[in-house]
This record gives sequence, structure tokens and C-alpha cells, in this order.
Amino acid sequence: MKAQVAQPGDSARLASCADDTVFTSPHADRGGAGQWRRDVRKEALRHHWTGALRNNLGLHFELLGVYFGVDALVIQLRIQQGAAWCEVLAFSGGLVRAGHGTHAADG
Repeated sequence: MKAQVAQPGDSARLASCADDTVFTSPHADRGGAGQWRRDVRKEALRHHWTGALRNNLGLHFELLGVYFGVDALVIQLRIQQGAAWCEVLAFSGGLVRAGHGTHAADG
């Protein structure tokens, strides 16, 4: 199953995020030599995702699994380059308070 990707400027994904949400990813900052990126607040995350989508117009995902926990959701996927990823979302009050992009230890 391929997931549809939001277009630059589309705020649908951010609608479920708290204004003070925090997001971390080991690969979000391509210019940072593999350093972790930490976006704090919804507007910083909007800026990051808009740029990422604009720079990766062919971006698509294959959904591999979805896992539910207490105030948590894990989405397992594979990106078009073949790498396996999980996105870990922590919720509070029905909104995403934190999100963490993770990848397989061998990739």
C-alpha cells in the first residue's frame, strides 16, 4: 500500500499537532552531516515539512504497520529508496505532543 503524500503548504498533517509539539529525526537536516534535527513548535515543523516536500516531489511511502500504545502510535513504513522507518507519535489531550522519526539500526 502506498500512502498519499501531502503537498508543500498543505497543513493537514499539522492539524493534529499541538502548538508546542517537538519533533526529532536523525536525517531531517541533510546539511547537518547526519546530526539530529529538533523542531520545536508547530511553525518550525511547518517550515521543515514544507521545504522537505518541495525538495522531494517524488516522495512516497509503503505502509508496513501501525502499532497502538497508551497515548502513543508507531507508524512503520518504507521510503522510496528502500529504507525502513518508524515514526513514533506521543499524544496528550488528543494532539501530537512529540514525534520521533527513527530508522533501522542497519540503515
